Amino acid sequence: MRRRPRPRRLRDVLLLTIASVGAAACAGGPPAPAAPVAGVRPDPGWTLRTLDGDTFTLGELRGRPIFVNLWATWCPPCVAELGSIERLAENIGPSVSFVLASPEDPRVVREFVRRHGLAVSPVVEETLAPEAFGASALPHTVILDAEGRLVLRHRGAADWDTAEVRALLEALARTDAR
Repeated sequence: MRRRPRPRRLRDVLLLTIASVGAAACAGGPPAPAAPVAGVRPDPGWTLRTLDGDTFTLGELRGRPIFVNLWATWCPPCVAELGSIERLAENIGPSVSFVLASPEDPRVVREFVRRHGLAVSPVVEETLAPEAFGASALPHTVILDAEGRLVLRHRGAADWDTAEVRALLEALARTDAR
């Protein structure tokens, strides 16, 4: 009986991405995006709204790596991974932009934040997430380099505060600072 091959796990993809980013950083060139998203640039015009009512676009965040998490308050896996995203943001610091984007009404998200006391302030989508994100379900996470190129795309919940993810983001921040 032949077994089906196991799909790549987040850890495997992260290790490959870290290796390619690290090699690029050592070579002094731009980071090499991980397959299968090499060269993909999401629409920089994706518009988001803060819970205070200010709007901004994805393109305005260029200049440092961006961690984007698409989530919703009604999604148990989304809520479950928020703690690890907050720890990751705290451990990484301001060298990476964190965007936690919900498609919900701002009042719903604001009440969720009030009840759960999130440190990373979520935003709401004014326009649909770029197709390049490949988001067909929540939660969905993408990491972009400072030039807005997709580096990693992950569907489903994950523990984001891991050594592998921190190493990837730190390598992107170092490379992008050049």
